[in-house]
Amino acid sequence: MSARERIVPVLVPVPVETPFDYRWPHPEPPVPGQWVEVPFGPRRLVGVVWPEAAGGTRPGRLRDAGAPIPLPPLPRHFLTFLERIHGETLIPLGMVLRLVASVPAAFRPPPAESGYRLRDPGACRLTPARRRLVELLADGSVRRAEELRRLGGIGPAVLRGALKAGLIEAVALAPPPPPLPDPDHAPLTLT
Repeated sequence: MSARERIVPVLVPVPVETPFDYRWPHPEPPVPGQWVEVPFGPRRLVGVVWPEAAGGTRPGRLRDAGAPIPLPPLPRHFLTFLERIHGETLIPLGMVLRLVASVPAAFRPPPAESGYRLRDPGACRLTPARRRLVELLADGSVRRAEELRRLGGIGPAVLRGALKAGLIEAVALAPPPPPLPDPDHAPLTLT
């Protein structure tokens, strides 16, 4: 069976008892527990590659699975745990998965953040707010809107007007790194 003909079972977080079969058009083999986006009716859902084949779907009716989501796959013992919860509680297997994948935004990359830098200080008439903006950006730095608001009281309307006038330009910024955990935060006192 070639990579274009590979069939993979994917469990989606909806009230179903078994995974659905999808064609796997990707060159790398699917890994059980791997997160993948799949078409499901008119929607696209994030599901998990399941270890056991779903079966029952004719190959001509299969849809292609989307690209794998760059997240660590769920470990095999965790998939077994989900099946055990399903068996003990009689909750549909897809709904047990939904307990794990209940925040769809977690599977999307963080939104792109913009910063602003000075483009042409003589591009427009300088109001007091625009003058503060020029002073903050005169050193060639790129600053986030929140920082401009905090340092100079520059609001969104001033930024929009300065962008439109050509005074500043928006620059895509890399997301800030997550804060490091503080091991001394709220230590427990055991008695």
